Amino acid sequence: MSDFIVNIIHRPEMVPEYSATVTGHGKKEDIADKKLLTESLDIFKTQQRIAHENGLKVTIQMTYASLFNAEAVQIAKEDHAEYGDEIALSLLGLPCEQFREKYKTKDFCIWMFSMEDKKAIVNDVFEKFHDAFGYYPESTGSYFMRDLDIDMFYDRDRKEYYCLRCQFTGTEQKIREWNELVRLRYGAMNQRITKFDYD
Repeated sequence: MSDFIVNIIHRPEMVPEYSATVTGHGKKEDIADKKLLTESLDIFKTQQRIAHENGLKVTIQMTYASLFNAEAVQIAKEDHAEYGDEIALSLLGLPCEQFREKYKTKDFCIWMFSMEDKKAIVNDVFEKFHDAFGYYPESTGSYFMRDLDIDMFYDRDRKEYYCLRCQFTGTEQKIREWNELVRLRYGAMNQRITKFDYD
């Protein structure tokens, strides 16, 4: 094997999800804590510096909270221009003052929300990314989403949904019906695929 491929993903975690519960040590929760924000951004800068010193490109997964931080956005833009880093989007890192104010909740995991709220959050996060960078991300990530959540996205320009798995476009109801037919036809609804044709 002559080639080694590595995908390095860094997230500027402005408000790490564990911070309030793990590191709070009885202190009153403050997700706008300047010290926490500075420390989080410093960690991101260090990760980026180390990768670039070693000639590695990075996928920067911008979190919702980081999209409100001008310095994090600027670092991503500069590293994209200078090193060719991809600027992607993460559905992690939702906790921030803006998210709590808009959605009136302290929940922060995308799978904890109703389908209606998930759609609103995903649209909100994608639009905020577009506002910050002038384009939509080519990739996104999350720890866990139901397969249909990641299979179906809404195209605002065409005013229709499209399915990434079955390549159909149409109304949300039609996509759900067709997606289910494809899953049944392949007979692998509950199987974990571990062997692929190209192995």
